[in-house]
Amino acid sequence: MRKLFWVLLCLLPSLAWAEPLTVNYTEPAAQAGALASTKIYWCIGSSCTNFVLARKTDNTFAIQASDDGNGGDAKSIDISIPLNEADLPITVRIAVTSVNTSGNETDKTAVTATHTFSP
Repeated sequence: MRKLFWVLLCLLPSLAWAEPLTVNYTEPAAQAGALASTKIYWCIGSSCTNFVLARKTDNTFAIQASDDGNGGDAKSIDISIPLNEADLPITVRIAVTSVNTSGNETDKTAVTATHTFSP
């Protein structure tokens, strides 16, 4: 039993957890047609390009419906970033895309924000 305790104790520093991050942004306009929703993505690194659709703190996808279909509204959403303490400090990039009523989504390369998590 004592050995099991020490094994578990050694694993603690490598355990991952999710850190909340509030993203404040202005809705982008849809490329064509009316704006249906926005999607929030994140990736690790100061110049990363492998964006992942973010999850909100309740573990659902970070997608927000447009209020009026025009874009330009101020929005805020809390997302969860999975982190591993051993990897800190780490920088994440946030991108917001628009999805029009036909389901077409804009490119994720326009970074909305960059945030660094520190130990």
